[in-house]
Amino acid sequence: MTSSDEKSGRQFIQRNCLVRVARCFSARANYLRFTNTTLTPESRRLDCLHGIRALSALWILYAHVCLKDWGNVDGILTLLWMFKSPSGVILNQFVLALETFFTLLGFSLYRLVTQERKRNNMPALKLALKVILRRAVRYIVTGMGAMAVFYVLPLITSGPGIDYMYPYLEDFCNARWWSYPIFINNLWTIQDICVENQWYTAADMQIVCILILPICLLIREPGKGIRILLYLVGGSMVYAASLTYYYGASPIFLLLPNQAIASLQLLSHLHNHSLAHLSPAAVGVLGGYLIDKYREIDLGKTVYRAGWILYSAVIIAFGMGLIRWFLSRPNFIVLSRLSLSFYLMQWPALWLSMFSTRNPYSASHYQHVPEVYRMSWIAPVHKSGKRSDPANERPVSLTPVSCKILERIICRAILNHAELHGLLSTNQFAYRSARSTTDCLSTFFFTDVCPHLSDSTPVDVVYSDFKNAFERMPHGTLLSILPARGVGAKLIQWISDFLRRRTFRVKVHDVLSSPGSASVGCPQGTVCGSLLFLLFIDQLRHIVPPSVCFTMYADDVKLTVPIRSEIDFVTLQATLESFVTWSDLMGLSLSAHKCGVLHLGRRNPRYRYRLGDSDLDVLNHFKDLGVRFSESLTFSEQADHVIRKGSMLCNWILRSFSIRRPDGFLRLYQSHVVPILTYASQVWFPHKKEDMTGLERLQRQFLRRVEFRCGMLPKSLSLPSVNDRMVDLDVKYLRRLLREKIDLFDRIFALEHRRTRLGFRLRPIARNRTEKIAKMFPWRVSRLMHCTCSD
Repeated sequence: MTSSDEKSGRQFIQRNCLVRVARCFSARANYLRFTNTTLTPESRRLDCLHGIRALSALWILYAHVCLKDWGNVDGILTLLWMFKSPSGVILNQFVLALETFFTLLGFSLYRLVTQERKRNNMPALKLALKVILRRAVRYIVTGMGAMAVFYVLPLITSGPGIDYMYPYLEDFCNARWWSYPIFINNLWTIQDICVENQWYTAADMQIVCILILPICLLIREPGKGIRILLYLVGGSMVYAASLTYYYGASPIFLLLPNQAIASLQLLSHLHNHSLAHLSPAAVGVLGGYLIDKYREIDLGKTVYRAGWILYSAVIIAFGMGLIRWFLSRPNFIVLSRLSLSFYLMQWPALWLSMFSTRNPYSASHYQHVPEVYRMSWIAPVHKSGKRSDPANERPVSLTPVSCKILERIICRAILNHAELHGLLSTNQFAYRSARSTTDCLSTFFFTDVCPHLSDSTPVDVVYSDFKNAFERMPHGTLLSILPARGVGAKLIQWISDFLRRRTFRVKVHDVLSSPGSASVGCPQGTVCGSLLFLLFIDQLRHIVPPSVCFTMYADDVKLTVPIRSEIDFVTLQATLESFVTWSDLMGLSLSAHKCGVLHLGRRNPRYRYRLGDSDLDVLNHFKDLGVRFSESLTFSEQADHVIRKGSMLCNWILRSFSIRRPDGFLRLYQSHVVPILTYASQVWFPHKKEDMTGLERLQRQFLRRVEFRCGMLPKSLSLPSVNDRMVDLDVKYLRRLLREKIDLFDRIFALEHRRTRLGFRLRPIARNRTEKIAKMFPWRVSRLMHCTCSD
């Protein structure tokens, strides 16, 4: 097949195929048209009924746009339960829709074949048949998932039935989500309860689904169809919520879909007829009849405008919910009672129930965590040292994804409150937004060390580290800190239940250990663990005197003091003693082999410090957040380490990939090697020429080997030099300091107003009196900016 035939085939599909499938509303009607049979009123009514099944089947054509990732265990189990439904209504409707879809497909293919035979356009016809059959299989498979979700999801998340259904759901939670028989039996029991109480939620959702189908037929763009889908669903929610308010229900549930569905049932009961028994065929007949009779009317634009009106109503209702939430002044968050899979099924109700304080199904009545959230698998992650020693492994807890989402909702509210009211130290840089390891190193080096070294004042830096801080944190002490951070009593109860009675199993490859229990500590790898540790370790700032500078990154604490006299030595020693006392009081212990003192400056008296009962080790160099600091502050050790690690990665790339395209190797180099070469380069920019030469040589050797591998001429490949990359990162970091809300820029730089063309001059606050300090970031970037602006 030539390229022109393929192009004409694609244009044929885009122009005719989907349009013709969309216009086949009624299988029987098309058959009668093909056989030139006259349509009687009775046959037209039958055509409309068949058209409803066609509309239901055409929903499958659009289901894959919204529900691409339905194929999980819950979806499969729900589908199995749907086919085991005792009533058989869902099964019958789905089978009828499937049969109608195949009928539509057959008649559409028949029509295509007959027309294209007349045109003698067989290559385009073959391509069209191949695409249509492939899409048909995909639509059927994704449609099964869509039908399962739309029928079973509202049935499970029915709001009024939570109290009746929760015992069965609790059995389901305790039995684990992978227990197939218990899952199906519980869902079966829940459905029986809904039927007994006349909560026909699935039937109500059918009405909403069928309402969307004529719109999807008129509007062929998927994006616009999805928007109208959201508008119609939102409008139906507002309409049902207004009925709920009219008949005396609580207006707090204005935005809850399950309460809107319950209001429809209330309205149908008051009017002595059941909307739940209203067949979707009624709405489908009306839509099919209008489309068949008024094809010239632009119904799509009309419904699109109506959708905007409904969307505005949703926004107004949402604003009312926010106002009520603000006036009621609740705790940070109200949580729904959840389980592992039940959360995934009712996530919209969870988010919307956060704005209600009188929701009977919220955390105001339940502050307990499901048992499955308190169980975790431990994945050992190697830190350093011998791999055979368990002490060198970091125990990372693996918890369910739904648990992490729930923790993130809670921790985001607590952290935002703490940031807003200044309840966390500005010297803590871990687990906080807009605070990176580079910011931590810059604050320590450029504000606590360089200004004193520029004045020829020696500086002592004490590095300390806690031993297994996450695992040793006592629960009682932690919970006593939370009220001072503005955390409410109900949320504290939830956190307490989350931390206590935890169980774990260590997983190595496919082997699991026997279950164990954890009575203290907060599990690493959880969202709550990081935030709770920040609140816990933040108490350390109260024991540090103002004359001692400190920076923290999680449990890594640096104490910095300029040594002008012996009084400064006594002050730092007293701070270390208070540090040890506070650690014992909080139930923590310091790692003696990870603590030490680094003496900086030429005339440093090199005092000996004690930490508890032992002397602190005197360090010649120290690795701090991936950057090696030494007494000389030339960063030659860091440059050598980066060159060795970069060379290993370059060799690994050339050994592991046998491609012959140079752009592939360049992308691998830029994604794997360049981040290592330029990490925190604002802090450790090479001072010696041979260090920068070694970095440049590493890049040139890699390019030369790639040229030889790909059979290219020498020097035909080029990349920006390492020096240019580092200078570019300096400028970007300066711009980031200007834009971010941290106060690091004001602590390092000063802007002097000048009567010049630029209008100001950027200069570091500390003066430059040594050549070594002149090569640091503040002075380096200020010179660069001054020279650039002058040119």
